[in-house]
Amino acid sequence: MNHFKLSFRMLYRDWRAGELNVLVLALIIAVSGVATVGFFADRVELALSRESNQLLGADLLIISSKPLPEIYADEASRLGLSISSLTKFPSMISNGENNLLTEIKAVTEGYPLRGRVHLAGWSLEKPRIQIARGIPQSGTIWVDEKVMTRLELKGGDIG
Repeated sequence: MNHFKLSFRMLYRDWRAGELNVLVLALIIAVSGVATVGFFADRVELALSRESNQLLGADLLIISSKPLPEIYADEASRLGLSISSLTKFPSMISNGENNLLTEIKAVTEGYPLRGRVHLAGWSLEKPRIQIARGIPQSGTIWVDEKVMTRLELKGGDIG
């Protein structure tokens, strides 16, 4: 019993001296920081899970190093699902003396099943962004800004 009485007396003395105020303040800041980071991480995870189908371009993505058997496409069609194929591979592209290692993507009609592909217009007035209506026409390609810059291309160029 004397130990508890002595403990409370020392606690009261330290509280009055102000030493515990700093400890309590540090504890409040630490708990608030952990709660804030946890809340932020949960919000980011929720946003990513909601928008993940936009990043994938679909609700489900099947990845294979070999072409999938037609039975997959047949079964998806039978179930009333939309399908689109994407083939990607690394390749070297060049324009004159400029070369760049890049990833080539070839897609079938209907890509992306979710989300949109945004294209930058190349008019002389001002840059404009438009939403792609379909896939590139045969004999044309769409490239990202990195490729345009590194290969010194302009809209309509043929490399």
